[in-house]
Amino acid sequence: MPKTGYIVPQLAQRADRTGVRTLPVLRAPRSKLRPTIINKYGLYDATSLSLTPLRWSATAAQAIFGSPLNPLHYTLAGRMIAASADVFTSVT
Repeated sequence: MPKTGYIVPQLAQRADRTGVRTLPVLRAPRSKLRPTIINKYGLYDATSLSLTPLRWSATAAQAIFGSPLNPLHYTLAGRMIAASADVFTSVT
């Protein structure tokens, strides 16, 4: 297959038939230190979405152990759980 300047060969074939370039090549210089380009926002978004269930459980723990109606709120363990849940939700 001739080099057409496209990343995906199927798109190159479609572009050859229609005459429209649909996807330009994004080539980066390859070296031994940095073989690929990493999409940093994609990694940030993936980690943020993967931490959502933990954030929800930390918010629930903070609401349960931080409530003065809960008798565990007045114990050392209850205060530590509420404080750690508060720190976790603030960080994420």
